[in-house]
Parts: sequence; structure tokens; C-alpha cells
Amino acid sequence: MSEPARAAVLMALADGRALAATTLAAEAKVAPSTASGHLGRLVEGGLVTVESSGRHRYFRLAAPEVAAALEALARLAPHQQVRSLSQGTHAEAIRRARTCYDHLAGRLGVALLDALVATGALHVQEAGEGSDPVLGAGRARTYLLTDDGRSRL
Repeated sequence: MSEPARAAVLMALADGRALAATTLAAEAKVAPSTASGHLGRLVEGGLVTVESSGRHRYFRLAAPEVAAALEALARLAPHQQVRSLSQGTHAEAIRRARTCYDHLAGRLGVALLDALVATGALHVQEAGEGSDPVLGAGRARTYLLTDDGRSRL
């Protein structure tokens, strides 16, 4: 995971889609032959799976736990300085809206959650006694779909 091209491949797969090796090579900014070597190691390490469709091979994260590990590591990683317009545009798009394996994220994801709670479509149930608010960050609440929310959605 620590090799920059492998990290870029994993982050490109974090939204849960299966992508072709050529697409992942472009995301990682490496030659297709280099990407193939990295993908082989990621498959061998159990982080990525491969699916064949005709003569094409598509790669995806092996499990939701891989996406969770990527998110946890991303929170620990030092902030990277934006050095180009394309990096700035990409970073802004990620902050605005993104999917991450099994959930919505970014400012729009947070705004959608807030709106669903504010309008009564979701009920927030705080974690029970004994839960750790630090280690359980993001998991200290459960969101329940209300009857009104079910009919509206």
C-alpha cells in the first residue's frame, strides 16, 4: 500500500467500481506494464480481486474492510500540497461529493444526511453506554429510517 502507484490504484477503486487495468494505470500515472505488476501484487496480497470479461480484466477492492483501511490511513496521511490546476480540480470534486465503497461522502453526502435527519426521514439513535466515542468515531450513531422517510423515499 505504501508504494505511491499502488496507493493510487487502491484509492481509484475505493468507490466500489471494477476498473480496467488501463484505467488504473492512467490513475496511477504509470505504464500499463508497471500497473500490471502492481495489480498482481495487490491481488496476491488479497487487497484486490480480478474479474475477466471476454479478453478484458477488471479489478476491484477485495472487501469493504479494504476500503475502511484506506479511509483510516487517508485520515492519518499528511496533507498533500496542490501543485497543479488538475490536482486542485480533482481535490475540490472529492471534497464536494464522492462515494466510498458503500456510502456517500463529501460535503454533499453530509448535507444529504443532515437534510434526511432534519426532515424526519431518518432518526438518529446515539450509541449505547460503554461505546468508545474516539475509537468508534463515525460509528457512535445509528441512523434509522422512519415510516415517513420510507414513504417519502
